[in-house]
Amino acid sequence: MESVSSSISFADSTLIEYVRKGTELVVRVETRDGRIARLAFRDAILVRERCAGGFADFRVSAAPDDEVLRMAIEVAYDGPPVVHPYSVFALVDPDDLRALEVVAEDCAISIESSKSR
Repeated sequence: MESVSSSISFADSTLIEYVRKGTELVVRVETRDGRIARLAFRDAILVRERCAGGFADFRVSAAPDDEVLRMAIEVAYDGPPVVHPYSVFALVDPDDLRALEVVAEDCAISIESSKSR
C-alpha cells in the first residue's frame, strides 16, 4: 500500500465517526492540529474495522493480490471480473496495521471544519 497524496496529514489523527448511506461512506477524523477531515468514499462495497481509534497514515492499494480487495470483489461479482473500479483504502494505526479498511471506487478528502476549543 502507498500513502494517499493529500495536503492533510493523518499522523496522530483520531476517528470521530463513520456513517454509511447507501453506497456512500463518510469517515470523519480529527487531525492532530484540531481540524476535522472528511473522507467521502464513493461506491463503498466493503468496510472492515479493527478497533479503529488513532491513526498514523492513510493509504491506498489496487493490487489484485490484496486479500481485502479480493474478498470484496468476490462478494460484489458472481465471478472475478477482468476489470473493476475498486481500490482498498486504509487508515493505518501507529503499529502499521490497517485499523479501518474501505473498498470503494474513490475517496474525496476535504476539511470539514476546525474543532472549537
